[in-house]
Amino acid sequence: METTMKFNVDSQLLLYSLGEDAVESDSIAIIELIKNGVDARAKNIVLDLTKILDNEIKITDNGDGMSREEVEDHWFEIASSFKADHPQLLGGKGVGRFSFFRFADKIQVQTTKGRQTTEFSIDRKTLEQEKNLSKTEFPVYTYKSNNNDGTIITLSNFKHRIDLHEIEISTQNLFLDKNKIKLDILYPSEYQTKNYMNPEDIFRHVTLDATIKIKDGIVTHLNILGQHHGVKYILDDKINNFQNLIDDIHKIDELGEISFRVTNFYFDNTYSDLSSSDRNHIRKHFLSAYQGINIYRNNVKIHGHGKNDWLKLAESRVQSTSMYLDNKMTYGYIILDSTTEKKLIEKTNRENFKRNDFSICLATLSKLIMKYLSKLRAQFAKDVIRKDSRKSSELENKIAQNEEQNTSKSNIPIDDNKNTDTLQNTNDIEKEKLKGQEEKKKKEKKEEKQQEKEKEKYKEQEQEEQEKQKKKAKSHLDNECIIDKSFTVHSNTPEKIKSVIEELKSVRKSNLYSQALLLRCLIDISTDYFQTQYDVEKANNNLPKNIRASLDYINNKRLLDHKVVSRIRNHVNKEKMTDFFNGVAHEYNYKPTHSELIDIWDIIDPYISLCIHPKD
Repeated sequence: METTMKFNVDSQLLLYSLGEDAVESDSIAIIELIKNGVDARAKNIVLDLTKILDNEIKITDNGDGMSREEVEDHWFEIASSFKADHPQLLGGKGVGRFSFFRFADKIQVQTTKGRQTTEFSIDRKTLEQEKNLSKTEFPVYTYKSNNNDGTIITLSNFKHRIDLHEIEISTQNLFLDKNKIKLDILYPSEYQTKNYMNPEDIFRHVTLDATIKIKDGIVTHLNILGQHHGVKYILDDKINNFQNLIDDIHKIDELGEISFRVTNFYFDNTYSDLSSSDRNHIRKHFLSAYQGINIYRNNVKIHGHGKNDWLKLAESRVQSTSMYLDNKMTYGYIILDSTTEKKLIEKTNRENFKRNDFSICLATLSKLIMKYLSKLRAQFAKDVIRKDSRKSSELENKIAQNEEQNTSKSNIPIDDNKNTDTLQNTNDIEKEKLKGQEEKKKKEKKEEKQQEKEKEKYKEQEQEEQEKQKKKAKSHLDNECIIDKSFTVHSNTPEKIKSVIEELKSVRKSNLYSQALLLRCLIDISTDYFQTQYDVEKANNNLPKNIRASLDYINNKRLLDHKVVSRIRNHVNKEKMTDFFNGVAHEYNYKPTHSELIDIWDIIDPYISLCIHPKD
């Protein structure tokens, strides 16, 4: 007997998989609805939060609106291919509009197109009453009206309190060119907005300013400037040299046109001419919202970048502080060609791109650029900022010669008013350099002495730490066990953790596989215990990521010395540690050495000691 069957779609799909579980923050859910207005070619969008305490948010746009047929084809068709077939539109799957279920139980839509208005609402209660989504019916009303084209979306029946500060930060740099689309956000009268600075207001204060353009793998523009006390210097504008660095990046010739703008602040007292209050103002009213390298496509920010430090700049600085830019002190953006929609694919949760050859290519290129800029800035600080412009460095000698000749080629000051490569008036520069020269020299000598003292102190601390580690390692090697018998555990520590520790105190290196399994188990369950106690977000089946999240919390709360945290983080990021985590758990032929296990324990000991201690 032959019969036919069809899929039944459970309403839970809309409420959870495509709704409240689809995105990781309320602000992203709201932004998804704002982006619908962008797709409708709106020039003005209003996000009305004035009634948020009454459980109501309203989003109004003056876009094209929707006809009754378009409502049926686009709004009531889940995972429509419409956006995927139009790369100029944002998103791609047509499911982001349901993410409002994260915080609201009801949505009302009023949309007008060609003097015809269509209204409908969707609510959680109706969806829960009928499990089969294909059988659930929602009333849709259509009537003639004098309303202008556009859409009004009203969200209500909130499940929890909405964080206005989160919305303010997330929407601050939502659009790269704010002249192309106007977003007005209306806040409740009792909420104090932060009045953030615009990027145009900060460019004159940055130490590094770089613009790079690449099309189909070919560098078409390169201009990297350094700035100190109002004088600009060309650090690099040689396209051929940079082209050689990126030629071997896989798939770079298929990424279309990419533009980079990267700026970096250097707020050290010795080099910055900004007052302490000005620096704090920039941190609070600009970098708190704009920090990091954001990515834009079709003028709209793609989430999961910027403040999230997707290039791992902070981790790189652990290895060498001076050779890597600080994500918190960097503002920049990448502009992608709209044709990359099917290559660089946003995740459904809107957090970064799906991993494929093209996303790896973009990350590789971006990291290479950041490393290149980091080296140039470090050299600029050494040659121009830290040394006397008349007596030190090869670069400064060039500048001095050019001052006499009144010509310029590279690494020389730029006239800020004319924005050309010619040298500023010699007398003006001389006045700038001679001003306060004696006071500066005295200050530099005093700071040099202070830095020497700090270096000596740091060396002594490092030596003491190394001696402790040597003694500890020797103790371990003598008894052939991973954990020394003197290691103590709090009486209220979970029994499972106690049991594993006792095993590691007794199992000898003749049972190497047992030692490796037990050590990995201890790190895993200790991390899980810590995350549970302190409510640190967990990543499923990703131990290194969970350790890093725990270390971030520990560092922020200063539960361990930051040097200890940095040392542990650096070790966790090493390839050998990754091999240990994966090898012990997944590879049948993985075999570490006893000394490798001892090294891991010696590094991670203070982390485990903290993690297994019950929260006070």
